Amino acid sequence: MDIKQFSKCLKDAICNLERVAVPYLGIFQAELMPANYSDKQTTINPPYRKMTFRKCEVSNEEGIEFLALIAESMGMTVEQAKVELGWCLSRLRSELEGNKVCILPDLGKMKANSANDFFFIPDAGLDIYPEAEGFEPICIKKQQPLFNIVREDAPARRPEEKSPDSRSAEKAARQEARAAAKEKKAAAKEKKAVERAASKAKADKAVSDRPKKGNRTIAVILIVILSLLAFVILAWLVMYLFPDTFSDFLDHLLYTKEELELLGR
Repeated sequence: MDIKQFSKCLKDAICNLERVAVPYLGIFQAELMPANYSDKQTTINPPYRKMTFRKCEVSNEEGIEFLALIAESMGMTVEQAKVELGWCLSRLRSELEGNKVCILPDLGKMKANSANDFFFIPDAGLDIYPEAEGFEPICIKKQQPLFNIVREDAPARRPEEKSPDSRSAEKAARQEARAAAKEKKAAAKEKKAVERAASKAKADKAVSDRPKKGNRTIAVILIVILSLLAFVILAWLVMYLFPDTFSDFLDHLLYTKEELELLGR
């Protein structure tokens, strides 16, 4: 049994099973992947099955199904299939440990790292989903309108030749349209300027009519200061002109009646 026969048996098994346990190697798994978008969400790809590998010990009970498939495919007993598979996988492991890669035809390739851990990389477009046979990607890109499609076999139309008078008339019409557009643009610009000036004047008037709180506050402060100053001056005049009366007034403010009797006032 060579690598090509092993790869064929493995592909037949994984197409029908979700899990294939290969003695002396590990377990291959097939996972159903849903439909997906590609090409910037302009293409819908159909569902497919993704094949993965995990290196592990495989018991006799787990590997008997794959051995039976090999025996049936090659026309031998299960024991003979086990021996043939052992020889084949020993060569595969030797190649992996030496070259770090081994090709599995129509499936992909096995790789090994520096620690001799094995990995499986499937071929691009690997088809192990027989139920999806005939499924094709669907392009949902916006189609070009039919009236914009020019038939290759249709003769190109020659532009009609125009007379000098018609060309002059068209040129004059374009100039008039351009002049009308300029006038319209200038009128719109002038209208905007007038509206802007009117709104500014209205805003200035509103500001001038608004009571000025700063001036009112200054006036109140001045009135208070002047009132205090007038009171001080008045008190000083009273004290200067009527010292006795002012002294009696202070005594009554500072002392009680009993204290004044004690002081003899």
